[in-house]
Amino acid sequence: MAAARKNRQASYEASQSQRSPTPSSQQRTTQGTVALASWKKWVISLLVVWHLFVVFINAFNQLPASPTVATIASYLAWYSNPLYANQGYNFFAPEPPLNQLVRYQVFSETGELVVEGEFPNKEQQWPRLLYHRHMMLADQAGIGLDQYEEPTELSLRSYGRHLLRTHNGDEIQLDLVRHLPLYPNDIIEGVDPNQPEQFRSIMSVRESARDLEQPLVEPQAELLPVPGGDQL
Repeated sequence: MAAARKNRQASYEASQSQRSPTPSSQQRTTQGTVALASWKKWVISLLVVWHLFVVFINAFNQLPASPTVATIASYLAWYSNPLYANQGYNFFAPEPPLNQLVRYQVFSETGELVVEGEFPNKEQQWPRLLYHRHMMLADQAGIGLDQYEEPTELSLRSYGRHLLRTHNGDEIQLDLVRHLPLYPNDIIEGVDPNQPEQFRSIMSVRESARDLEQPLVEPQAELLPVPGGDQL
């Protein structure tokens, strides 16, 4: 009888221990939660608001800007300049820029189409940073080549040479296409911004594989300095 009573007592204690969680686990959960004091939350919130204020002021400070905004931005330079928060993005205001893209067709020696494509193209260039790099190639074609007669054409020819080598083609046709923005009335009427009428070719260039061994531009003679500051 005594042994039976002990067994019943042991089974009862075991069932009770399984029903309720151990105090130690509850204590660990409570101790793992760190609550910030209210004044710390206020400080963090004010810092976030302050930084956003600086970012927006510097964006509004891009020309054309009001004298009031320019004055405020000058007082904030001690904070924005070291953090490089004085960017000139100005959120594409006051007018959105004209976007450009490059469309190309690579042909074989027999005149057959080897490959065609365009850049930028979000379906072909991924991740987003790679797409952005291709967008800059199209938008900034000709920038930095002002010393040449046809800087934009020179950029397109260099793109064509790279594509010829990449696809082992014989000839390539490149078209610099401008994507026209919609007018307010077009948006109200629901005009599709990607319809063919919104794209206009502004320059076409052909490049041949036979010219790949030739320099893209004629090399200029090196000017040698001479005493007195002149050059030969």
